[in-house]
This record gives sequence, structure tokens and C-alpha cells, in this order.
Amino acid sequence: IQAFVVQNGCVPCPADPTGTTSNGQQLPNASTCGTTCTSAAGAVPWVTLGLSEEIASDGWLRRFTYSVPEDLHRSADCSQSVGQRGLIRCDNAMPQITGNALSVMDNDNATPTTIITGTNSITAPLAYVLVSHGADGAFGYSTYSTAQMADTHGGTTGQGQPENGDGDRVFSTGSVNASSGSGYFDDIVTYVSAAALVIGCGSGQCGNP
Repeated sequence: IQAFVVQNGCVPCPADPTGTTSNGQQLPNASTCGTTCTSAAGAVPWVTLGLSEEIASDGWLRRFTYSVPEDLHRSADCSQSVGQRGLIRCDNAMPQITGNALSVMDNDNATPTTIITGTNSITAPLAYVLVSHGADGAFGYSTYSTAQMADTHGGTTGQGQPENGDGDRVFSTGSVNASSGSGYFDDIVTYVSAAALVIGCGSGQCGNP
């Protein structure tokens, strides 16, 4: 993803999580910035990124769920207004977005609370979120499969593992809970800010001095 940002100035769209091995391309199937992503969340676009499907899968050989904010898939252009500039540093200001922010909730609280949003200062906005659906695989897609794996624990809609598989830009992270029932949680969630990706481009790239 970092290499794609250096070369193209945006984050790639998710791929269709139900696609076959040869179809692991960002949606729509183009490696250019500025197009509209077909979905808020999907799979890592391994074909677009030049990866094998195994590399773009977790340790249980299931596809990572991957999500990006639409604003950071735009073409990098500092002459545009905020939210239209793409993933580029403009006048030493890190990328900002106007909508479609990624959010991560803390699943350890009795009432899940948002810990990372598109408006947090240092981390704003998140450039992408990656989710491994853990050992049970609930809501994930097996490598070389087109079927979403079932939830065997009866999770609560909008929380925990169901939140990580509902196809939107809100995700849930927290401690492993191996107890049976709706509170079961073994997903592994990671996220990277737009600022971190821009800095990672190095000197002279992505608007860096």
C-alpha cells in the first residue's frame, strides 16, 4: 500500500471480497486515482498491488477486510479544496477529508465507544483499516472462496465481530474474548493514518520537502 501511494498519490480502493483469485483488483478495476470506489469495505486488492493472494491474506488463509475513505482515493492535487486533494501534503499540512471517515471503536467497554475518528488530531484521518477475522473467521472470506463465513457466536449487530463484517467504514477492536456467546471476539484490527503514509513516502514524494 505504501508503494502504491508513492507511485499514484492515493490509496487503492478495496477489491470485491467475493472475487476469484484473478479478480483481486481494486474496484473499479483501474490503478488510477480519482475514480469512485465501488464499496466502502472489501478485500485487499492484491492484483492491483502486485501481491499473491496468500500474502494479502491472514494467518488462517482468509482475506483481510480492507477499507479506505473515499477522499483519499482522489488524485493528488494541492490546488483543490480540502477533501478533494487526495493523499498529499499541501503547504506542510497533512491530508484532511470532509466525509467517509474511518472510525474504530473500543469493544472492551460495556457500551462500545469510538477511540479513533476522522477528526482526531494526530491520527486524522485514517488512511485505511485492515481486519483479520481471527481463528473463528466469522464474517471473513476464505482464500479462493466466494462465500462469507458464518457467525457461529450470535454477535450483536453494530458491535464486535459483526461490526467488522458489515461492509461499512466503522470497525471494532479490543481484547480477545474466548467465551462462548455473543461477546466472543478474536478479530485483529490495525489502522494507519494518512499522515503516517505521507511521511512514509520519503523526501520529495507525496508533497514532502
